[in-house]
Amino acid sequence: MASPLQFAYRTQKTIGVFNAAPVYAPLSGFTKPEGNLRFCAYSPCGRFFGWATPEALNVVDTSSGQLILSLPIANVYELGFSPLGTFNPNAKKIRSLQKKVRAIEDLEMRLAGGEKLEDTQLKKIHTKISVLKELEALGGES
Repeated sequence: MASPLQFAYRTQKTIGVFNAAPVYAPLSGFTKPEGNLRFCAYSPCGRFFGWATPEALNVVDTSSGQLILSLPIANVYELGFSPLGTFNPNAKKIRSLQKKVRAIEDLEMRLAGGEKLEDTQLKKIHTKISVLKELEALGGES
């Protein structure tokens, strides 16, 4: 998670992000972008920080300063984050994997109830561990 207090600034040529009290130092891991920078903004939850260049929209994690998303969208002049702070570049994949887990668990319940399943359904049950591992790696919950 980000420092309890951070601040960012934008000049004509660069953007900087600083951790505030008690350290008052640049956010380690954050590479200051330079050039024609249009705007910058924090997400409402404070977990993400974004800015735009004439060529792309960029988002970093405020706890590490690492770039997590760069969309090649030209001429962006405004950025709005979800008010819930639910931005996740892997959200669609996470939802898909969660749906697979629910389907597998339904098959497991049917099997436990004595229902005879088809071979394809049994094979699907055997993929549960790999699906759960992939979901965990993306930061999703089953």
